[in-house]
Amino acid sequence: MRRAILILASLCVLAAGEYFAVSRWAIRHDTLSLYDAARQRPVSVEIAVRRDYEIKADNGLSRLPIAVISNGNTVRNTEYSFLANALAARGYLVASIQQDLPSDPPLMTKIGMPYVGRRAIYMRCEANILFVLGELQKRHPHAEYDHLTLVGHSNGGDVSMYFAQSAPPSWCRR
Repeated sequence: MRRAILILASLCVLAAGEYFAVSRWAIRHDTLSLYDAARQRPVSVEIAVRRDYEIKADNGLSRLPIAVISNGNTVRNTEYSFLANALAARGYLVASIQQDLPSDPPLMTKIGMPYVGRRAIYMRCEANILFVLGELQKRHPHAEYDHLTLVGHSNGGDVSMYFAQSAPPSWCRR
């Protein structure tokens, strides 16, 4: 029994080591500090992409699918690195966008009407996503911008649904 536990523990340590090695060396992480001059707003984006897939795409052998991660209200976009790593390991170009800033007004709702007062926030986040996609097209022309994967947590899930419903058809397949 001790031997089985030792083998299981060794396999767990090996799997954890492999995860950290892949996330450290096989997946390229980059932080973009962008500025949307039209809206006078900074937009921070964490990019994750698997290096070998990126090289294939740069050489015209394939196109990278795109995944956009929208954070929950008051949550940092960097807290979704586990999800970005999982998507990047499967070949996605992942953009985790910081949707809210400390200077933004708080998320407000009315009792019994949870979505009243949020539309302005959804529109701001939609503008963030469109701006980031435009900037990514300049930096990564080898990606597949016609089909997006939208991922969101909490308010970011609402933003993803709003974007899928109201964004220009060229960005989202419906």
